[in-house]
Amino acid sequence: MFDRRAARAKAQSTPPGSFSSQTSGGLGWGVGLSGGASSGTVGGMQDFQLYQQILGIPEPWRVKQVTLNREARAVEVEVECTETVGGCPTCQRRMHRHDWERRRWRHLDSCQFQTILAADVPRVACAEHGTQTVAVPWAEK
Repeated sequence: MFDRRAARAKAQSTPPGSFSSQTSGGLGWGVGLSGGASSGTVGGMQDFQLYQQILGIPEPWRVKQVTLNREARAVEVEVECTETVGGCPTCQRRMHRHDWERRRWRHLDSCQFQTILAADVPRVACAEHGTQTVAVPWAEK
C-alpha cells in the first residue's frame, strides 16, 4: 500500500539531484526524483514487471531494467534473451548463439515519454545462410 505521508517526508528529506531508494531496492517513481534516471515500483509492482506486461514481451525475452530519464522525457526498457540457443531467421534451424548485436527500437510513448526498447540481440552462425540476427517478436519483419 502506498503511504503518501511517508513518501512526502522522504521526498522532502532527499536533496535535489539525488534519488530516494525504497526498501524494495528500486527507486520510487515521482518520489524524490529530480531529473536523472530511475527505476522502481509502481503500485507495488516492479517497473520491469509492469513493462513486461504492457509491452507483451514473450519468453524467452524478459525486461531486465527500466530507466526513466525525466530531462530527456524518455523511458528506456532494457530487454534480454534468457536462452543460449536461437533460430536462423531464414531456415528456422536452432543453433547456439554466435555473438550479440546491440539494437534499439522506438516504441509507442509511455505517458508522453519516449519509450525506447534496447537489447543485445543474439546472432547465429548458420552453415547455410551465414551469420544472421535472430528475429525479435516486437520488431517489424
